[in-house]
Amino acid sequence: MSLWSRIRYTLCCSPIARSRCRRALRLLQEHLDGRIDVASADELRQHLDHCRQCGLEADLLTRIKASLARQGQVPDASVRRLEEFAARLPTGTVPPDPTPPPDVSAT
Repeated sequence: MSLWSRIRYTLCCSPIARSRCRRALRLLQEHLDGRIDVASADELRQHLDHCRQCGLEADLLTRIKASLARQGQVPDASVRRLEEFAARLPTGTVPPDPTPPPDVSAT
């Protein structure tokens, strides 16, 4: 394994890196819920500055929260599904979207 491959593995794929990502995603949930302390917020910001995957997930969850806030009252079932989705993100067990893609050949 080349030096670059070892460095890349350590930064993104190693068990240590994955555990940092899981922690960051838990902190992100606390941040989005408004329940994060200053030290944890700094830790989260530092992680998101260096981890592209977590940064993308943070952006997605922030956009979802903003979209829901614009819609006003959100049905309880929708909230439960989003909470379940967010809880599975750190474990990597998010199922694929069950909605089939639109049939573009019919047009």
